[in-house]
Amino acid sequence: MAAQPNDHIVSKGWQRNFANDRQRVAVADVSTCQIVDRARPIKRNFAEPGFMTHTDSSGATLRDADDVFQKIERRVLNKVREINVTCRLTDDHREAVVQLFTIHLVRSQGFRDSQFALLDQLEPQVLRDYPTDPRVYDAFMRRFDRPPLPGEVEANIARWMAAQRAGDVVFDNIDHSIQTIGNVLRRWHVQVIESEPSHPGFVLGDVPVIHSRLTTRQFGFRDGLAVGDADIIMAPISRRVMVCFAVEPREAMTLSTKRSVRTINALTIHGARQEVACHPDDGADLQRACRSVDDDLPQGPELIVRARPR
Repeated sequence: MAAQPNDHIVSKGWQRNFANDRQRVAVADVSTCQIVDRARPIKRNFAEPGFMTHTDSSGATLRDADDVFQKIERRVLNKVREINVTCRLTDDHREAVVQLFTIHLVRSQGFRDSQFALLDQLEPQVLRDYPTDPRVYDAFMRRFDRPPLPGEVEANIARWMAAQRAGDVVFDNIDHSIQTIGNVLRRWHVQVIESEPSHPGFVLGDVPVIHSRLTTRQFGFRDGLAVGDADIIMAPISRRVMVCFAVEPREAMTLSTKRSVRTINALTIHGARQEVACHPDDGADLQRACRSVDDDLPQGPELIVRARPR
């Protein structure tokens, strides 16, 4: 059996913005607060074999969803790299950020888990109601021009459920999910925040896009939070540059204290599933930040940082 492709959950192109000149990053385990690798190559960081592979009902192996993501990444990454606090943001810059954030939200493990959780909620209702639903009977008649045989509707439902659990619940809806989340982000304004060279850099998590609701203390899909219900949506796009979505237009700013950098990094660390990465020179700061994450998280209903406008 051929080895599965090593699929990046966070694209190599994005990770490159945090790496040193040897394309390596320092990586910390958020559960132990230890640096587990001080110089991991980005080609094998935040990656999982076969993550974007699925099979159809005939057993054929498909990777069409990964093709969608790769096409978008190639189109937007260079435009995203142009963004900094002195850059005049264009519509092309904003759209590039929307698309980069969207595909990483959609292909995250947390989003997959949320799709299966919805399926778990739906399944009892489908099994109970569909076999006797007149609309299902009418649809069957229109398609096959005959009434269903005893047990035939139930068998079709069972096959559909099996296909959903085999991956269709995620992969059959990729385009719709990208469009839905992208449209949510397009309603917001983009703000750029910088970390000074004298401060630690931003960290990138295996869940790279932070979406949270501080008023309810929900953090990401794992807490059942939809993107449209978040009051914070942000991600670091490089070691020194963070991009935030805001309801109202906000000026670019530079964080004026290390504490403010830690506050933002705490959101990334808290939202990670297992690991966070940074430039190797920031490894010691990352380890300290992991240990103090509970103290560094915003304690109130708003994200407050000290910064000066550019």
